[in-house]
Amino acid sequence: MSMSSVRALVVAAGLVLGANGAQARDVVITRDDWGVAHIKGKTDADAVYGMIYAQAEDDFNRVETNYINALGRLAEAEGESAIYQDLRQKLFIDPVDLKARYAKSPPWLKAS
Repeated sequence: MSMSSVRALVVAAGLVLGANGAQARDVVITRDDWGVAHIKGKTDADAVYGMIYAQAEDDFNRVETNYINALGRLAEAEGESAIYQDLRQKLFIDPVDLKARYAKSPPWLKAS
C-alpha cells in the first residue's frame, strides 16, 4: 500500500470514526441473524452516521476506493491505468468552488 493510500485511509477512518463522539453515542447498530445492520439514532444525522459506520465495517475497501476516486487520486493506489479516471474527476471538481461552498454552508453542516 502506498503512502498516499495510507493517508487516504487515515482520513477516511477519521471522518467515519472520529467525526463527533457525541453523535456516535446517539447511534445503536444491531445485527440480525444474517448480519444485516439495523441502525437507530436520535436524529436523521445520527442514523446516517450509523449507516456509514456499518458500511465501513462491512465493505471498507469499497468505501476507501470511492473516497480516493472522489479525490481524483485513484492512480496513486491503482497505478497508471487509472490516470484517465483521475483526470476526468479533476474536470468535475473545482477545489476553490468546493471551499467557497463549504464556507457558506450552515454551521450544523460543517465538521466540528
